[in-house]
Amino acid sequence: VVTTGNTVERVAELNSDIWIYAPLHLDFVLPIAEPTAFQLSSQTLNESGVELDVVLEQMEVDEAIARIEQQETTERGGFQLDDRASLSEAVIESGRIQLDFLNQTNVDMQLEYRMPNIITTSGLPYSGVMDVPQNGTALLDVPLNNMRLANPDNPGEYIDSIFTEYRIITDPTANIVHLRATDKVSIGVQIDSIIFQSMRGYLENQVFEIEPYEETDVMDYEDIPDNIRLENVNFMLKLSNEFYIEDMTFDLTIVGYHEKNGVVTDSARLELVNQQIEPGYPGNPGISYISVPGDVAADFLNVLPTRIRTYGQAVGNGAVEINQNSLITGNYSFSTPFRLRIEGDALYTGDVNELTDDDIDQDIRDASDENLEQAELSLNVLNGTPLSGSIRLVVSADPQHTDIYDSTYFNAALEFTKTIALSPATVNGTTGYVDTPQQSQVFLSLTQDEFRIFKNTPVNVGFELRLDDTGETVALRASDFVTVSGLAQVKVVIKD
Repeated sequence: VVTTGNTVERVAELNSDIWIYAPLHLDFVLPIAEPTAFQLSSQTLNESGVELDVVLEQMEVDEAIARIEQQETTERGGFQLDDRASLSEAVIESGRIQLDFLNQTNVDMQLEYRMPNIITTSGLPYSGVMDVPQNGTALLDVPLNNMRLANPDNPGEYIDSIFTEYRIITDPTANIVHLRATDKVSIGVQIDSIIFQSMRGYLENQVFEIEPYEETDVMDYEDIPDNIRLENVNFMLKLSNEFYIEDMTFDLTIVGYHEKNGVVTDSARLELVNQQIEPGYPGNPGISYISVPGDVAADFLNVLPTRIRTYGQAVGNGAVEINQNSLITGNYSFSTPFRLRIEGDALYTGDVNELTDDDIDQDIRDASDENLEQAELSLNVLNGTPLSGSIRLVVSADPQHTDIYDSTYFNAALEFTKTIALSPATVNGTTGYVDTPQQSQVFLSLTQDEFRIFKNTPVNVGFELRLDDTGETVALRASDFVTVSGLAQVKVVIKD
């Protein structure tokens, strides 16, 4: 009942599976609730009446035949990265992403896309606009060469997904079109063989298969009698690793086969389990030495292997930084030790290296003597023997001194020497061999006169090794060594 001057609101649910047409015709009857007598005048006719408003709210349709105004919607799609590997940044060498847009509506549309994770060479996220016709398709092929993968919101932090943002804008229709709830716009993403130039990130128990390797030209055993049995054999594997993976270990199986006339007559194997690989960088590799001494290595070598096969896997964990030029190289050796005692000092001289202008930094050659405050030589000494002693560094720019190790001739204006103590490596108490080389970082201060010698190229550099009396018998192997490196690293502090 609507009394005079009042408003009544009623809500009615619409049944499903009905059509609503435009214009909307509404038939209604307004019965008078009770007999009423009133005077009918022109004012009554002009000012009195009943107003009826019909509002359609929260209406969802399964199907419509209508003229459609411009519509906008946004979507985001992509895929999660493997949770065992997280990228913080990567430079792409080659690869591509294909985006396939399928418009299953009767409306033309414009599609704006943006890939926040993919940074172009201009430093901006990859983006663009394309038209997708009604009931049509559009294919976008994106070459990724020299682009970067990065976290757009928090640069330097890990990327957990690669995604694309879409903004779909439909064109207003001039004619009536038929739309259904099943109509849709679908977007397919396909990534094709992305190869990185470099990458930084994080690994968690990432397993890498070590490609099987086989060597058939092992050794000529023709002159070795079959009844020879080797003892105290040492197997040494040296790995040079230019990949920075914070924690990387490997398991490697080495199988040796002895073949005669194409038939395997004997075999043996070495198992390297959970061996640590030192991380490194291109040009500055981490060096790892893995040693297998004793009967295990002897049993392997005693089959006289004519063919060796290796296979295994590595596991990486922690921070990772890999460059396209990074390499892992390795070599191995089998050796049997010889035992000796040094009575008195023993002297050995190394090869003489010649430094030219190309080997000495221009800033060093141009440095003013008056402004020079300090200069240093940084040397890395690695002793893989149980021997101690000293190393004498000889630097000479005197062309008259043809044998720089001849101590009877010395030109103080063009030559200088420095002596470095050589500490012995620790010996394994069971085998008597050195397992891990002794490494020492040595910094040698240079006077102005000594530093000035490097300006007189060519400069000859040599090392003289003096070994101390051992006092007892020690074991040496062919793989034992003493190396000195890093002469080119000269630090110069210039006064302000």
